[in-house]
Amino acid sequence: MWHSVYVKNSYYYLRNFYVEKTGCYTHEHRGHFTPARIPMEDFHSWTNTNNLIHLQTRGAEFTWSNRRGEGRHTKRRLDRAICNHAWIDLCHSLSVTTLVKHRTNHFPLLLELKLSRESFASQFKFMRMWTLHVDCENIVKEA
Repeated sequence: MWHSVYVKNSYYYLRNFYVEKTGCYTHEHRGHFTPARIPMEDFHSWTNTNNLIHLQTRGAEFTWSNRRGEGRHTKRRLDRAICNHAWIDLCHSLSVTTLVKHRTNHFPLLLELKLSRESFASQFKFMRMWTLHVDCENIVKEA
């Protein structure tokens, strides 16, 4: 499933921010039944292939519970936030925190970000006279 979702990793393409319900890794699970290994390996492979970053979540260790009794109680980390490097570069501060759950079996995630306002002036200056040079077009094609 995850490999059908293609991610464009250009610096200016910032739509690659996901807050997803996914499967869980074995260390993100407490309960009777072990989570399926193959879907999480597929998800992990997809995030690695697309150079996505799993943001650390503060708060509750597990984001989902089946709310059953002691013998059948299961807790998992199913909800997570992932993004590309462009988001990391764009934000001065970026955090994900679980909130208190209310009438649901999932802890909501709160995403807080502060955009960086720092900018820099480009050192490159284009001079029209360069276009008059005989090799200008070839140099641009080879670059």
